Formats: sequence, C-alpha cells, structure tokens
Amino acid sequence: MAGPVLPEQPFLPPPSPPALPPPPYSTSISLSKPTTPTSAQPDSTKSLKIHLQTVPHPLSPLPFWTLSGLAFSTNPLQTRIFPPHLSVELLALQKGMWEYKSKNNLRELERRKFIRTVVLGDDGDTKTGEGVEGMIAGAIWNEPRTPKVGTDGATEKVVGEKEKEEEIKKFAESLFPAGANKQLSDKVNKIMDAKPEEFLGKDWKQEWWYLLSLATHPAYQRRGAASLLVKWGQEQAILSHKQNPKIKGCFLIATPAGLPLYRKLGFEVIGEIGIDMGEGGRNDGEGKKEVGGEGKDGEVNVSWGMVWKIPGEGR
Repeated sequence: MAGPVLPEQPFLPPPSPPALPPPPYSTSISLSKPTTPTSAQPDSTKSLKIHLQTVPHPLSPLPFWTLSGLAFSTNPLQTRIFPPHLSVELLALQKGMWEYKSKNNLRELERRKFIRTVVLGDDGDTKTGEGVEGMIAGAIWNEPRTPKVGTDGATEKVVGEKEKEEEIKKFAESLFPAGANKQLSDKVNKIMDAKPEEFLGKDWKQEWWYLLSLATHPAYQRRGAASLLVKWGQEQAILSHKQNPKIKGCFLIATPAGLPLYRKLGFEVIGEIGIDMGEGGRNDGEGKKEVGGEGKDGEVNVSWGMVWKIPGEGR
C-alpha cells in the first residue's frame, strides 16, 4: 500500500557527523617556484602549509568556480561547451544558478558540502595571494539523502520536486550565454544525470557520498592538495556509515586527468562513459571509441564511474 503524500516543507538534513581532527588534514607541501627569464639561479623550492576547511551553506563558492575554470581550461568537453572567451559568462551562469537554488531552498543544495584547501601563513591566517583568494583546491561533496519516515513506516514523498527541476532548467536556459554549445551541454547533462543510477541502482543517492566536483589550481597540481579533499569524503562516509549502515562508500565520475589519483586512493572503475562531442553525436553515453576531427561525429570524451567502498562492505 502506497504511503501518504506529505506536504512540502523545508528539507532538514540529518545531523552532521563529528568534525574531523585537524592533524590529518594539515600538512606542508613543497612547491617549485619558476625563475624569472633574467635569473641565473636554479629553481627555488618553497614549503607551504596547507589546511582543509569546510565552508557552510549557503556561502557562495564563487572562488571555487574561478578555480575550476582555471583547472579545466584545457578540458576538451568543457572548452567545447564554453569556449575560453566565455569564462566570465560561465561564472555568471554558475553564480545565478547557485543564488536561485539557495533562494528556493532546494533539497539537493542542502546536501552539498563545500570544502577547500588553503595556504596558511606563519601567523596561521590564509595567504590570499596564493591560488584564488588563498584557495589552491576545492571540492563539492553530496552527502547521502536520508528520507523521512512517517509513524506508519511510509517513506516521505516530496510534492512538487519534479516541477522544481523543470523550473530550474528554464531558469538555466535564460542565463545560458550566446555562443556556448547548448546542444552539447544538454546532451552531457542528460547522460550524467542517468549514469549514476545505471551504475549503482535507484537508491544510489541514499547509499553513496558523491564527489560532484574537484578542482586544483594548475600551479599546485599533483602535490597532495586534492588528495586531502577526497580523503575527507572517505572519512565522512565511514563516520556516516556508523550511523546509517546503508551507506556504502563514495562515488565519482573521473576524467582522464583525475583517474590516477582516484585509483591511488582506492577507487575502482565500475563503468565507462563515452560522450560523442559532434553535433549529431549519440545521446546515450555509449559513444564510439574512435577519435575524429574537431566537432565531428566520432570524437569521444571518455570518463569513468568509480566507487570506493567502506572497508568490509561488499568485498
């Protein structure tokens, strides 16, 4: 027998797990500083202390999007949808969508955890001259959704959620910049929205922490900053599993650039996603593997669905 339909109400996320102690997430990294063209000295090495911070909702992660634009400036799919000369318009789109969702108190936004690694000075304050306002890497994690259960055991059904999603799509269309590839953007969104459920099942949002986005400033890549952000999600999964045994671990979609890092941290590939970047390309995420000329059918962007399972779960 179907459960009752509850009236719509603001979503209250489950209590956050206890904060992690600073020591595992404070570290020092050594960075090679390039010499100036007139310098005869060899490259110098500078040790910088970085620290992981969590940023509470609804603070806008605008610096993160600026950082993300730098990190993905050479990503073929990103540049095909938003050419480099539209970087300002892309930021305006992201900012507008965040403000719209915050105003409407959407459930999905409430589940997002924004974290970043920043460079600290000797006084312990953030050095805003490094990276983007001191931030050298950032990530957005979605924590698993915990459905409300009524006294009769029926799971909550949210009224109007699909209608809100349609409103969001229409609002996004109104902000989409001229000159960007909306056809390809719609194709990517359709595929990426469907793949997690295809890989993990219909209850995946209740069972997995989802790494929605991860970006590192190009000058600080491959030095451990991003690893802290991924490990944070793994620790949160372990902590929340103790409160809710249904939580299985972490899920993400990896680009070729991120694949080695995720494998090093224990993630395993569970599926491949091929997106034909041509105008008439396939729209099912099963694109052919041949690589054609720019903008032609057959040029495929490949990414991978990956999971990290909590030790002892499903092994």
